[in-house]
Amino acid sequence: MVLSSLTIVLVAVLVVICSSYSSNSINHIRKRYTNSQYNNGYQSSSSSSSSSLCASTAGTQQSEITPKSITKEIMNFFSPVGNVIDYRDDPRFQKRLENSEIQRNLDGMHILTILFQSARTKRRVKNILSIPILIERLSAWDREWSERDISAFAYGIHSLEGLDGADAELIKLGAAKINESSAMLSSRAIGNALYGLQDFTSDTAGVPELCEALALKITNFEGDLNGQDIGIGLYGLQGMSAENESVRKLIKVLALKISKSETELDAQALSNALYGLQSMSSDYDEVVQLVKALAIKVAESKPALIAQAIGSALYGLQKLSSDIVEVRSLVAAIAEKVQTSTASLDAQAIGNALFGLQRMKSNSAEVRSLVQAMADKMVQLDIKLDSKGISNALYGLQSMSSNEPQVRALLAALASSIKKSESSLSGQGIGDSLYGLTDT
Repeated sequence: MVLSSLTIVLVAVLVVICSSYSSNSINHIRKRYTNSQYNNGYQSSSSSSSSSLCASTAGTQQSEITPKSITKEIMNFFSPVGNVIDYRDDPRFQKRLENSEIQRNLDGMHILTILFQSARTKRRVKNILSIPILIERLSAWDREWSERDISAFAYGIHSLEGLDGADAELIKLGAAKINESSAMLSSRAIGNALYGLQDFTSDTAGVPELCEALALKITNFEGDLNGQDIGIGLYGLQGMSAENESVRKLIKVLALKISKSETELDAQALSNALYGLQSMSSDYDEVVQLVKALAIKVAESKPALIAQAIGSALYGLQKLSSDIVEVRSLVAAIAEKVQTSTASLDAQAIGNALFGLQRMKSNSAEVRSLVQAMADKMVQLDIKLDSKGISNALYGLQSMSSNEPQVRALLAALASSIKKSESSLSGQGIGDSLYGLTDT
């Protein structure tokens, strides 16, 4: 296709910027922006004790070791003084838990507490207690899991790496225990459980079994999912592909429950929920039904979106196609939010937002409306894109045509921002940028 004059300008600008890049950067892998500031996980009440590890350990060693004393010791360890976490104590506490008398008294409740607290404090549980011991104690715990047990386990796997067979065995064991339980989950428990999946993909061994177990529990849920739980729950699914049948079962039941929910999503819940769609393709009907339910929620929500929420929400659309009417409805609802937002977009928000539009075609009125809204935001602000913002933004334009005036307006705004940039592009960044302009 013949490139438009504005696209040629963009290419020329890119050439100028790329002239300073180091040849060593060619093999760099593109790292997308992440939402590391999102921390809306399980809200637990912290232990009132502020004893140090040394004090609690010393005290315990001088008295009889019982299940109750072990619980207290665990909670003391995970309750840092002044809310400051000192990971240097981890090896010492791990050694303490390897004490033979403590090992004899460890039960499933202790294991679930360690899993949950490790995830809450952003630790790897293997640095606290070995995975084989976790598996052994949970297997031997002859008790039906309660709602709290299920929530704690599913949230707690956030502390696993999911890279070896032991992790997979632990996840599968948890899925089996959940299937055996007759406990009903609350809205909060559902949100916490799904949130724990955020670091895994649907290809991680054990995760499909856990998805099926949770899908069954959510099916039996008869309450009303609240906005925060919808947000953190879907956020946890960011690595789940609808190509997996077990994931589709989970998506299907979530779509149904969200469509029946009368709750309103606030800005944080809305952006969390949409961000969680990033690995789901609209080629699957279950995803389309979820998109339909969310489109209604977005359209009905009243809160204005901040810059980071706009970037996160649109970033989650990257595998959704504007060929699907339900996707266009969602795009239209988001476009209205962008138009009415008074937020000042930064380079990260723009890069994330435009990267998410890679399957959006400009022959759609809804897409053109969103593109114009983004162009207007950029014109209003004196934005200087960094290298990641440049490559992500241009890569996201791959399905658009510069025959549309709204796309040309966005290209002009991008060209202006790129000219002001002092960043250089890596080899991967150059490739992504030019790929996005191929058919524009």
